[in-house]
Amino acid sequence: PGYAESHYNIGITMAERGQVQQALQAYEKALQVCPRYAEAHNNMGVLHKSVNKLPEAIEAYRLALQANPNFQLAGQNLSLALSDMGTVVKGQGRLDQAIAFY
Repeated sequence: PGYAESHYNIGITMAERGQVQQALQAYEKALQVCPRYAEAHNNMGVLHKSVNKLPEAIEAYRLALQANPNFQLAGQNLSLALSDMGTVVKGQGRLDQAIAFY
């Protein structure tokens, strides 16, 4: 139960099977053991984004970058999620707020 990498690998397997909730739970367990596990944060962001939970995805990517500021994939994922969020907000007619995401 205390092995972050084991939980992380279970998360990968669950995500590959399309079991988003189970994957998120596995990543959460990995993060309980190792809160600065950047890859687990990033993968949680990917899963959140895949089910259109952009605020949660953005937060996960930010946490990944806090854990590892040089994690380029998390930076790229954050940029894409922020852009997507800007598009959503723009579509809601809130142009001033949308600009902040771009």
